[in-house]
Amino acid sequence: MQGKARAVNSPPKSGSGLPAEDIAILRGFYEAMCFSEPEARTVFAAMIGDLRRQSFAAIREAPSEKAAGVAATLESEGVVDFGVLVDAPKAAAMLAHFRPAPLYAAHSIEHSDGVPRAFEDVRRDFHYGCYARGHVLGCPHLIEIANDPHLLQIAETYLGCPPTIYNVNAWWSFAQSQTAARYSQSLHRDIEELRFLTLFIYLTPVNDRNGPHRYIKHSHNKAALTQALGKIGLRQEAIGPLIDPLFVGNGYDYSDKSDALLGHLAMVWKGPPGSAILADTYGLHMGIPPAEGERLMVWVRYGLGPNCSSFGGGSGTYSELVRSRIPQTERARYINRLLLTE
Repeated sequence: MQGKARAVNSPPKSGSGLPAEDIAILRGFYEAMCFSEPEARTVFAAMIGDLRRQSFAAIREAPSEKAAGVAATLESEGVVDFGVLVDAPKAAAMLAHFRPAPLYAAHSIEHSDGVPRAFEDVRRDFHYGCYARGHVLGCPHLIEIANDPHLLQIAETYLGCPPTIYNVNAWWSFAQSQTAARYSQSLHRDIEELRFLTLFIYLTPVNDRNGPHRYIKHSHNKAALTQALGKIGLRQEAIGPLIDPLFVGNGYDYSDKSDALLGHLAMVWKGPPGSAILADTYGLHMGIPPAEGERLMVWVRYGLGPNCSSFGGGSGTYSELVRSRIPQTERARYINRLLLTE
């Protein structure tokens, strides 16, 4: 795709000034693309990535050899384990920021009833407790970690264009008699963006008993999954009919079938506070229901731009939490623009 690259002076405020009806149509159109078959998603993502790479050529950054290697692993497996990414003092400070704050009874603020509750009340009665987005953005070290140059190079290489930080979240998983929650505790796909990565960080120690994260390697991409299944002896002509249904929608309806066929490809992620993974969460993943205790995890999402969970830009309330904590460069302002929109 050919186009004239333009210099970046002031990154546009996505959706700013558009009537609500126009934003709704654009959001609906993007959502329809995200729900498309994986082959169509790939085409749409490549088109958007090409346009953004050309239009924002002035802020592109070539990856280091290490970043390129990590991106190549993501292309093949869909996930990389960084080990301990955040040192113990920083992880402790992040945990201390969250622990006393009110919780909302859901895994994300959008799925909650909007009622803040005390930690003990949520732990007793619900599978999940999450925080208001402003409180997440105010977490010490989080914005700085999200803007780490190495992580941004990995994301840019994988996405095919300078990344956009479009969402953050922090939530607890609580033991509830080992029953699974309606959302997230069975295999599923995230489909709010056409191509994206999620950085997950544990802020509490996680073992087999308190809800480790589980990811099905290679399930983010049909070609990668076909190759992986071929290596265990499945005939190529048999693989397509087996996996095609597993790529329909968000995957919840086929979670059991996915597990039966692909469970041997699962990575179960455990580790101390500060442990981190980076994953394409279009790939099948879930939180294992905790048998005891609880788990606090944060995530940051990098995508192509505004999407189903962010279209229309930021609300204008987060800028003061972010602006002074990012590099004062055009690249940083672009990457964080949805958080800086006035």
